Order: sequence, then structure tokens, then C-alpha cells
Amino acid sequence: MRATWRDIKFWIADRLFEYELDEAFRHGIQEGAQYATTWLSMRTQINAERIKMTKVERKGYDKCLDVIKDERKEIALRTGAKL
Repeated sequence: MRATWRDIKFWIADRLFEYELDEAFRHGIQEGAQYATTWLSMRTQINAERIKMTKVERKGYDKCLDVIKDERKEIALRTGAKL
């Protein structure tokens, strides 16, 4: 009975608030992308300063940072997040 009632509530909400639910979903995707990208960028920058690396490791790590910067633009285009 509970599952049926829950399904009815979701059906009613979907019919009455379709636009608002879609907008909330898009907003959640944007916020999640912004948070994850910012957190990842911050952690890689912090680790770059803490970790002692050889020249080859540093070169690879710098390439990683470049890829993250490039992908931030792609994520912003795909999700609409403000990065």
C-alpha cells in the first residue's frame, strides 16, 4: 500500500510541477559538477605543492593539471555550471 501511495504522490507531483522538477534536476547537475570540479582542482593543486617528485613525475603531474583545466571548460559547456 505504501509503494502505491508513493507512486501516486510522485505521479501527481510530476503532473503539477513538471517544469519545477526539471529545473531542480538541472540545477542539481550544475551544482554537483561545479563542486566536484572545484574540489578535484583544489586537491590536485594542494598535492602538487606537498609531494616531492622527480622531473619526469612533475612533467606528468603538470600534464594532469592541464587536462583538468581543459576539461573544466568542457564540463561547463555540457552542464551549464559556472566554473
